[in-house]
Amino acid sequence: MPPLRYPYRDNSGVGISRVIPISGLLDDFALRPLDATETNDFYELVVERHRRKATIVSSNRSPDEWLSMTTDALLAQSAIDWLTSAAHTLVIEGPSYRRPGRGAIDNSEGEVDAR
Repeated sequence: MPPLRYPYRDNSGVGISRVIPISGLLDDFALRPLDATETNDFYELVVERHRRKATIVSSNRSPDEWLSMTTDALLAQSAIDWLTSAAHTLVIEGPSYRRPGRGAIDNSEGEVDAR
């Protein structure tokens, strides 16, 4: 999938709905801070899809933490409110399946915990 800001790079007028299919997925959302353009694109994406198309968001952060990862708190809060107003939240806790058989990383010591 193209980056979130893809439709605006060449001013082609391609809307977000043409880039994101009927059921959209934002994977690892807010893993890193969003710049002003990405924050605006997030808002536009949420508003355009709200109650019209399914959107799945996966994130290692809770929606309460997303706000601090954006550059425009007002715009981001509005988008988060729209997104979470009719959301079903599923919290999955446990070991990472991206590292099967490799153990968990212990960040405090920089060592791998092979439980």
